[in-house]
Amino acid sequence: MTVFRNASPVLSEVSVSSSATVRCTMRRAYGLSGPISCRAPLSLTFTAFVFSLMHTTAVHLGDAADPNTGQVSPPNLDGARQMIDILGLLEEKTRGNLTAEERQLLEQGLYELRLRFVEVQTGGPRIIVP
Repeated sequence: MTVFRNASPVLSEVSVSSSATVRCTMRRAYGLSGPISCRAPLSLTFTAFVFSLMHTTAVHLGDAADPNTGQVSPPNLDGARQMIDILGLLEEKTRGNLTAEERQLLEQGLYELRLRFVEVQTGGPRIIVP
């Protein structure tokens, strides 16, 4: 069970909505089977793609469980920085081509992840407690 403490709406939704989907997608991609019930893959949308990248960043920040292991790992700041840079690049390259909702999701998510990165760097507490 995941408990959200001081979690932003964007990061909370990322963890709730995408972790199971990401876990199933990863299991299918690597040909794994097991007790996890995976429904048919949903069509990929820009929003789902951004949520997936943000969830991966949360995993690297140590705020969300790794979909493969189900365990929360210690922060990997290099991995988190790389994911934040990828999201920043995506924001830059799609500027002017997004809906208002997509733009807001990307801007707000990046803002929150950058703040969280600084918190983790300086020893701040987790925002999602497993």
